[in-house]
Amino acid sequence: MNKVNVWISAARPRTLPLSIAGILAGSAVAVKTSVFSFPIFVLALATTLGFQVLSNFANDYGDGIKGTDNQDRVGPKRALQSGLLTAKELKHGMIVTAVIIPCF
Repeated sequence: MNKVNVWISAARPRTLPLSIAGILAGSAVAVKTSVFSFPIFVLALATTLGFQVLSNFANDYGDGIKGTDNQDRVGPKRALQSGLLTAKELKHGMIVTAVIIPCF
């Protein structure tokens, strides 16, 4: 698996729709009350996706460091647990994600 695919997998795309759901619900109310703003909608989407990805990286890192994710783990392999990313790489990924989020 190449590094791009590893990072995409570590971001856990399957969790992203749940983070978007609140933004969509709030935007529906905004449309209904005639206060919808497309720029705010886009910024809110980008922010919630950024926070979700950051949370997923932090969870992978924390569980890997604590040993919670081990060979007995049920479910998909995590990036740190499986050795696809090192703790240092994952930590740098969290830092980059945290720096990028405020840019939205």
